[in-house]
Amino acid sequence: MDIVFARLIFIAVGIAIFYGLIKLISKMSQGKVKADLFAGVNLFLYFGLLVNLVFSLEESFTLITAGVIGAILVFRKKSSGRWI
Repeated sequence: MDIVFARLIFIAVGIAIFYGLIKLISKMSQGKVKADLFAGVNLFLYFGLLVNLVFSLEESFTLITAGVIGAILVFRKKSSGRWI
């Protein structure tokens, strides 16, 4: 149970950090980038995709995970019309 709780905390903190990062980017671009929770989650998924692609050079299983994350991002793009 402790591992599950730790993973949930990691995901929540990761999304919060990336939300803060997208908020900072939005302020620097004077509002051209829309900063909301959707953008924070997408940025978190892009980071996960990047990490999985780097690890997929060593293991083929992480390539499957990278494909799933990529599919989620494409689905979110088609449903909302936004990449970030």
